[in-house]
Amino acid sequence: MNIRHLLPAMVSSVFLLSGCVGHATSVPALPVSSDGVVDATSLDFTTTPLVIHIGFNHSEHTDPTFGPVYFYSPTVTGNAQVIRVLHGSKVVFLNDDPSNTEHTASGFGSVAFPKSFDNTSGTRRSGTTINASLTWSTGGLVHGAKSQVFTVGPLGHYFFGCHFHYTTKPTTTNFSMGDVLVSM
Repeated sequence: MNIRHLLPAMVSSVFLLSGCVGHATSVPALPVSSDGVVDATSLDFTTTPLVIHIGFNHSEHTDPTFGPVYFYSPTVTGNAQVIRVLHGSKVVFLNDDPSNTEHTASGFGSVAFPKSFDNTSGTRRSGTTINASLTWSTGGLVHGAKSQVFTVGPLGHYFFGCHFHYTTKPTTTNFSMGDVLVSM
């Protein structure tokens, strides 16, 4: 059998299959509770990462456990949210801030929000695991940029914020850019 005759059909099949793959791997809508809290723990993000949106359009949300959080959300629109995912999930941060401002997501550990920005990596990409360290960071993300893929570490909660816009522990009035990721 001459393989040159089969090649056009094989190429067409690859293109058809690649079109189907895009639809098969689309991320499902995130579940939202009646009080507006997004809980991604029931979804599998071990292969396709959960996108965490960064932007000034995600205004303050006061979480009953962690208090005020600002400017990070697992949804494109709406208030900021504490990010809740299963440990081992993959996440990426996307700066889709309509103001075209540069941002980071940089780890603050697992104890509490710090008095001032204390991540040793700050504006440079560092690490691939979200955990209790003070070294993981997306680095500076300009508008439209995505971070490296992170794996969510062990069970626990991890505080993080923006090198450029974190001033102190977030309150309902200070607009300090910080949030919490809960690994469940």
